[in-house]
Parts: sequence; C-alpha cells; structure tokens
Amino acid sequence: MRKMIDKNGLESSWFKSGSTGGVRRLSVALATLGAVGAFAFGAAGCDTAAQISFSSRTFQEIHSSGFTAAPGTCGGVSGGEMKARFVLVDNKNAPIMVGDAIDRPSSGSSAVELDSNSVAFSDGALMEVTPGACDDGGSCPSSSIGFQCKDAPNLQGAPGGQSLKSCQIPEDGLSVAAAASGVEFVSDTTNDQVYGILMENSGGLKGWSLPGTTEAWDANGNGVVGDPDDLPAFGVLYGDTIASDPRNKRVQGVVNAYTRWVYAYQLARKTKRKTYFGLWSFNDSEFKPTSHIENVGRPGFPWASESTPITGAISDYQNSAINDRSRANVYEAALALLNGPYSDQAMTDLGVASPATVDKVLVMFVDGYDDMRENDNSDIDKVVDAAAANNVRIFIVHVDPAFQEPHQIREDPEYWKGQTPCTDDSTCKNYETCRNPKGYGTGVGTEVEKPEGFDNTYCLPARDENGRVGPIEDYSRLACATEGGYMYSPSIDSVVRNMDWTPYALDGLWEATVTSATMNRKGDLAGMPLKIHADMGVTVAGKSRNYPFTQMGRPNNVDANATIDAFDTRGVIFVADE
Repeated sequence: MRKMIDKNGLESSWFKSGSTGGVRRLSVALATLGAVGAFAFGAAGCDTAAQISFSSRTFQEIHSSGFTAAPGTCGGVSGGEMKARFVLVDNKNAPIMVGDAIDRPSSGSSAVELDSNSVAFSDGALMEVTPGACDDGGSCPSSSIGFQCKDAPNLQGAPGGQSLKSCQIPEDGLSVAAAASGVEFVSDTTNDQVYGILMENSGGLKGWSLPGTTEAWDANGNGVVGDPDDLPAFGVLYGDTIASDPRNKRVQGVVNAYTRWVYAYQLARKTKRKTYFGLWSFNDSEFKPTSHIENVGRPGFPWASESTPITGAISDYQNSAINDRSRANVYEAALALLNGPYSDQAMTDLGVASPATVDKVLVMFVDGYDDMRENDNSDIDKVVDAAAANNVRIFIVHVDPAFQEPHQIREDPEYWKGQTPCTDDSTCKNYETCRNPKGYGTGVGTEVEKPEGFDNTYCLPARDENGRVGPIEDYSRLACATEGGYMYSPSIDSVVRNMDWTPYALDGLWEATVTSATMNRKGDLAGMPLKIHADMGVTVAGKSRNYPFTQMGRPNNVDANATIDAFDTRGVIFVADE
C-alpha cells in the first residue's frame, strides 16, 4: 500500500530539495504567503529546517468558532447551556494540545491541563441580530422583553467615531461548568487526518443575477411590471453592486488556511500520522463539487499531502472564473462530499491505517442559504445524518455582506416551485416569510407571468434594507450536530480571519461548557436568534490571553479600510423554541 501512495503522490515530499516551485506558480493569492508559509516550505530544503521547534513555547493567542447549542439540543440553546470551541496557539504558530509543556512567565514550564478555573467570561450581553448600530431615539424590535439601545459593555469607540450601540440585555452570568467536563480537549491526536475546504462558487459572488431573472421584475408585487419600483429587463450581470465577494477575498481565506494546515502536517508527521488536504468548489451547474486537487492531478484522487498538487489546486481554484448565472446547491454539494471523499471507503482507498477512525474536518464557505429548497434528495437533515455516519466535524463560514444596491437583487423564480403553500411564517425557515411570489413580465405595463400555483403564498427569503438574510438556523444546527462551529459574519472582509485558523482544529481543539443565566431564566427569549457579546479569558501556564466576542473583536487579517462589520466576532446562537 505504501508503494501505491508514493506512486499517486499522496505521501508528502515538500520538505525535499526543489519543492518550492509550486508556490511560485501561483499569482496574487499564494504570493502573499507570510513567514508561516515560507518557513513551512523550508528554504533550506531539508527536514530539519522545516520541523516545528517545541523549545521555549509560550501561550500566544486564541481563535474561536463561537458558540453552539449543546449536543442533543441542536434545535436551539436549551436551559442556557452552550458549547464554546476554541484553539490555543503558541509563539511558533503551532496549536497547544493537552499535556504540552508551555513556558511560564517567570521560569520553568507547565503541562497544559485546562479546567473551569482556566476559562472565564466577562462583560456579557445578549444582542439582537441586527447589523449596524441602533438609534438612541428609537425603540428596539424586542423592547417589550427588555432589549434597550446601549453602548456595548466595556468596549471602546470604533474607528472614525462609528457608533457601537446595539439592542441588548445584560448577561451577568456567563459561566463555565465546574464539572470535570467543563473544559475538555476534544481533538484526536492519535489517528490519521483529512482536512477539506468546500467553497461556494455561485454566480452571486461576482454579481450575477439568478437564472430566469432577465425579464422585467415586479418588485412591488402588484402583478404588473413597469412601476417605478420595478426592475426592467436586462441581459448582463450587475457586477459589484450585488456581488457578495467582488474582490475574490475568499481565495485568500483558502491560502491562509493552507499555510496553517502545514503545521497540522508537521505535527502529524512528528507522531507518524498521515494528514491530507482537499479543496472543492460548487454551484448547481454540476451535481458533484469540483475537486481542484483532481483538476491538477489524477481523476479519483481528491486528497494530497505534498506542496505541488496543493498549491496547484489553489491556483486552479483561484482561476476558476464565475462567468454565468448559477445557484448555490449547498446541501447537494455537502452530501456529495460527505458520502464520497469523506466516506470510510474513500479512506480505505487513501491507504490510511484505520479508515473508520480517521479524524475528519470540513470547512464550508457560503454567502447565503441553499437555493435548491425543494431538492428532495438533499436537505439539511440528510447532511446532518451523512456527517454523523462519516464522523466529520464541520465548520461553516457564512458571509452576509451589505450590498451596494440591494434593490437590484431579484427574486428566484424557481424557489417557490414544489413547495406546499403556507398560511403563516410558522412553517418557514428562520430567514423566510410566508407571502406571494413576485413575478416577471415581458415589458412595461404587462401583467406578470403566472405559472400554475403562482397565486398561492409560499415560504420565500426575506432580506433587510442592506440585502442581508441574517444568520441561518440550519447552519447553526449542522455545526452543533457535528461538534464544529458556525461563524456568521456581516462582511466578506472577515473571511480570512474566520477560515485561516481552522486546520488547528485537527490537533488543538478545546471545548468549554458555558451557561447563560439570562437565557436560562428569560423564557421570552425562546425562538430568538441572538449575538453573544463577551470577553473570554484563558489562562495557560500562568499566562492569560483574551478572545473578544465583540463588534470590534479581531482587527487582524482585516483590511484597514474595511467597515466596522468586518471586525465583528460576536457568536451567533438560536434559542430553543420551548
């Protein structure tokens, strides 16, 4: 089996002489590899130069995927109990594992063991999920249950004097469970590993309107096109005005994640484990996601662990232009991956020592909901089941930016088809509302076309004044069920920060059981989505570091000219509808 692995280029050779050529082939994206990447590729071209040095290790920083409901209650947070997942990183950009020797501030070192006294939360608040600041003079949507427009607790002013006021209620009791399981190390450091990235590649990222939307659109829903609020027929994309990622910032998220994955490779190699990298993209033009590893290598081999195919795959992904209208078949793509490259059979084909126990992490990048609502073969329940059957931990990176011209976003004429008509919002998903579809017509003053069933009411996506749909409960549920994370951000500028640390979850993931006293006692929060504002402090070997879940949380890896939304690290949860 070892010969087969060598033959197919799966066993790494990037530490050997002449292995840096793949990096030079990449244009803008891989040219930005920093010290981490350069160190990992080993300019000296030898194993010794490239190995992580574990001497003089100090606790440096924290990364987190936020909060999920506790396993078994993934329909929403119940009784205020949540899981906060995070990684600790040392001064050499390596994850800190349980039992690692970490230097103390004064002298000596300590073996890392965290408990409820090692993790603490302060300055808490529960905030409504509304991007932007609230208005001092107005009321909050949930003012009837105690939400008020206030400054965020213990948060200094934003750049340019932007307001940080939000609709909130105080959270005076975020606490870590005192039981032995209050803080646990949950990574698998004994088995072989696979780490994959699944990137949405639908037309909306570049500003393409959806298929079937070129005719005049009845934006105000009165059944006739040509009113001032309606949109005329068109034949080209709108570009940046309705593009969720017009500058391809998601590519840099992939690049940075790869540089961090190099450390996972080195750790696995040190303990004689194998670790592999995969990269896929998807839209509804194909049933199965595109494997960029296969595109630059051999069909049927979507995993790699050497630099040349991986950097080539990233370059291939970077150059995969979005030149037409397409939908995001999120669940269909995820299912194809979970039941294909992530399956036990695929692990057997890969030649790992124990296919059934491989440690598997999948990172999914999306810019909204699944467009294929009535695809009976692919829904969130099937994705949850497939992830469980194949033992995959999933992190969802969901960007939901404000659009320049949100009024130009047209309704999908296919979304309602196949649905059972609704009578109210109770049967709709959290980002939908029950209403009549808005149709399309051939010209000014003409009535909209009315396919069979058009005159009924259906569950249809609702957007705010900026074009956002908000956090998606199905994604939060998937993160909970797979013990991963849901990272919702109202800005594309945060994509690098949210993606780049995720390879550390292979070897360095910790989990704290956290209880919100306010959620536990306030029954009128049931069914609500909330943002958690807090400061999380972690102490390792006598040294403390903080992770801010705030509107101004993490300025690192964010463009200097980004809006305040790009800095937002508040965790998003959904309260159980009890």
